[in-house]
Amino acid sequence: MGLGKTLRLLRWAKACGSVIEDKWRQRSSTRGGRGVIATKLIKSGELVAAVHEKCMVSNETIWETDPETWRAVASLEATPPLRPHAASYWMLTVFVLLHSGNPSHSRFSDYFGSMSTLEDLSSLPLFWSDGELMSELQGTQALGELQDISTMVRRDYDLLREVYPVVGQYSVTDYGLAYSFVAMHAFAGPKLIPILDLLNHDIPVPDERMLGHEAQNNHMDVKGEIEINSSPSYIIFRARRDYQPGDEIHWNYHFSGNHGYFKVYGFVLPWIHKLSCLSTTSLSLLMSDVPSKEDASTVEIGKRGWLGLLVGSCLDDKLTKALAFARFWSTPASLAELQGACGSLVEVTHGGGDSAVVETFHLHVSCKLVSFEAERGALAILRRGVVSRALAMQGPESLEAEEQLLQSLDPGTRKHKMVTIRRDEKYVLGRVSEYLSNFESRLNAAGSDWQEYVAYIGGLYNRTLD
Repeated sequence: MGLGKTLRLLRWAKACGSVIEDKWRQRSSTRGGRGVIATKLIKSGELVAAVHEKCMVSNETIWETDPETWRAVASLEATPPLRPHAASYWMLTVFVLLHSGNPSHSRFSDYFGSMSTLEDLSSLPLFWSDGELMSELQGTQALGELQDISTMVRRDYDLLREVYPVVGQYSVTDYGLAYSFVAMHAFAGPKLIPILDLLNHDIPVPDERMLGHEAQNNHMDVKGEIEINSSPSYIIFRARRDYQPGDEIHWNYHFSGNHGYFKVYGFVLPWIHKLSCLSTTSLSLLMSDVPSKEDASTVEIGKRGWLGLLVGSCLDDKLTKALAFARFWSTPASLAELQGACGSLVEVTHGGGDSAVVETFHLHVSCKLVSFEAERGALAILRRGVVSRALAMQGPESLEAEEQLLQSLDPGTRKHKMVTIRRDEKYVLGRVSEYLSNFESRLNAAGSDWQEYVAYIGGLYNRTLD
């Protein structure tokens, strides 16, 4: 971005009530995008900017500036089933779609003019061809998530143009680009916060694996660059370290595995899989391999061809929940019998299906109807899920070969990003396989008198361990 656009943006932000320190500017780039660099010394604790609420794009400001759009999209709030905050994100997406294409007619013209154009976002993975994505990501959880987003965008577009025909003047690709803009730039609320969304993401590399949210927050307290606070009228951010002229100012968008960063922002971090518990994949569970139950409430999930069970690289509640799901099916008792004998140790939750909402079932290991044989069967179900996911993936079979392939690729290229995603998922599968081997060894050592094993597995619930 040129200096002129930056100055117009800062003048606009000050005019709508923000406080901007004259010690930084947006990084110039022929490719657009984000980036803020210091132009003068900024000392730790100094104010970088305080953005006034009148400068933010939120449901409230959309109502003030474009009530027609607000009313049309708000009418969908009663449309079931809604994803969390779906109507609010629809509101932002439609507003961006209508106003960024003709910013001179918008109160936010200088804001939209300062950001990447929607066309710049076409380089995000959501807009890559199916062939390119499948060449490296076939069989991964990440590919499934991208396909789900693509389906969701099309569904939302069709729904919105029915209630607000002006949306139909734009293509589904245009809508997808506006969706991506909001996904990249929206913060809690959700709302678009000018100035703050110019900063690039960074998490300093930790010295040891971050185990859970507390460790992540402690890490950023020690090594984070920007402190974000809010007041009734402002979002305030201050420097946490000294910046010399020319230093780039970063902040942490949020903690995620590479699959999350990749699908929204298009980047990956090379270390996140080993130094956090954030990398995930899903075990491919063929329902035909799972013992059936006759209860009417279990029929819907039993009909599905396959199910993905989310697991991560650490020994945490994702794995214990997956095991509890497998245990429910491997235990030879009906849902009614399990609930009668074990009460709250049987959990029934609602989860999304491909075409319907289905019930998901979990059984705690301490239920008295769970036997040694049932637990062994549950572990076998998860073991098959690991193998099925691994066999479905592209690329080299071994993790070591994936690492060697990554070393041969130029960082930042599309292939390097996709291979990183695939490597991360294979790393998770390897860790899960090790945990299952540990469970199997403990179970076999315990034998039929297996209370020590029950205590061990029960103690893993709601904990994050390495």
